[in-house]
Amino acid sequence: KAPLDGIKYEPASPEKEWRRNAVTWVMFTLLCLGVFYEYSQRNPPRRNKMPPPIEASPAQVQESQHLIFMKELQKAKEAPEPEVSLTEAKEMFREKYSDSAKPLLCSGCKMTAARIGEELSARNATGQPDPTALLNVMHEAVDASCEKLPAPLVISRGHRGAFFGTYQAPDGHQLSGLEQRKAEVARKNAQQLCMAILGETKLDFLEALIRRKVPHARHMGPGQPESDNWERWLCARHTRLCKRSEVQEDDEEDEEGEL
Repeated sequence: KAPLDGIKYEPASPEKEWRRNAVTWVMFTLLCLGVFYEYSQRNPPRRNKMPPPIEASPAQVQESQHLIFMKELQKAKEAPEPEVSLTEAKEMFREKYSDSAKPLLCSGCKMTAARIGEELSARNATGQPDPTALLNVMHEAVDASCEKLPAPLVISRGHRGAFFGTYQAPDGHQLSGLEQRKAEVARKNAQQLCMAILGETKLDFLEALIRRKVPHARHMGPGQPESDNWERWLCARHTRLCKRSEVQEDDEEDEEGEL
């Protein structure tokens, strides 16, 4: 073709054409990136936020705690019985100690009451926040009470008959071999009696402790202890291993629940 206006045009070489295309694509890519960046700034992506946890209402929390307590209480009821029941322990004492059986049963019960009182106090039983925690403390106290009886434990005699007592050794004196074996037998028998008593009454203990945490419920059940006088509650009212005259008095005036 003839040149226009005297200007001579030559076709672009392949190398120049490639460079022109490359520059065009680079510019187009940069333009697209700029558009995408601007869009992302104006319209940030929506993230799937986790819904806030739903807080349980006080009624739901109380119901949950109640179900846990009932489950643990059922376990306690289904727990294996002690090797020796209270009835069997009474019979064992009658066979071994004859006329001294009754005072020894009373003495062993009072020692058990003192031990369980110490263990409950050491674990702040009355200060537990809920019945489930109180039940756990009750289990611990029952186990520790009988395991940690005094040693050596000997049988002595007083104006009311035989009783379990701790041995106070004079200076330079020790138990003979025979006395030591008798002390071991006495402690074993007292331990079996302790486990039999608490195995039969531990749930009654739990109920009494729960009632003490609810002021208006203290007098709803018969013979509930107003103070820490577990000796009277356990030995005169529940197991009846002691007479009322043989246990500590308390300040309770309402005796309607006593038998």
